[in-house]
Amino acid sequence: LLIAGSPWRLAAQRLEPIGPDERCDGRTIVAIEFVGTRRSLLGPRRDPAARVVNGAMFALQPVTRTRLVERFLLLKAGDRCEEQRRVESERVLRAQPYLSDVAIRVLPQSAHEVTLRVETIDEWVLYAEAWGVEGLPAGLEIGTGSIAGTGKGFRVLSELGRGGEIGTGVKYRDPQFLGQR
Repeated sequence: LLIAGSPWRLAAQRLEPIGPDERCDGRTIVAIEFVGTRRSLLGPRRDPAARVVNGAMFALQPVTRTRLVERFLLLKAGDRCEEQRRVESERVLRAQPYLSDVAIRVLPQSAHEVTLRVETIDEWVLYAEAWGVEGLPAGLEIGTGSIAGTGKGFRVLSELGRGGEIGTGVKYRDPQFLGQR
């Protein structure tokens, strides 16, 4: 994707697909590891402008917290590793707006035990919207879709209404209200 009027290209990042040897086969899960990655907005560029933009974005929206990702898993330590539950866990996690890609890998530990490695890549979920009436600014809404890596969305809006009154509002989204999916 090209940013209008700029030579900068937005970076795309994907995880390696799960191989046939990284699938569940009924062994017991002894541990679950989490590896979260922040996607650099402008890719691996090293110039000062890219460092400033990527640094600002990382400060606004850090890596999704392990506890949040863990709540969406349909497998836990002590369970038998079932392929259908592994695949469904990946699907549920990919459906979250703050994650761009997910891979759940099965790492053999012994003949009867495995470790799951949950790899995620965070998506940028920042909002900025403005609107107007007959060429005059009338409203502004800004926010994020993952406050401090929690997956909770927060937006603030202000609008000049009819009659010159200024209205303000807040939108809040919690994907796991009271700890529930």
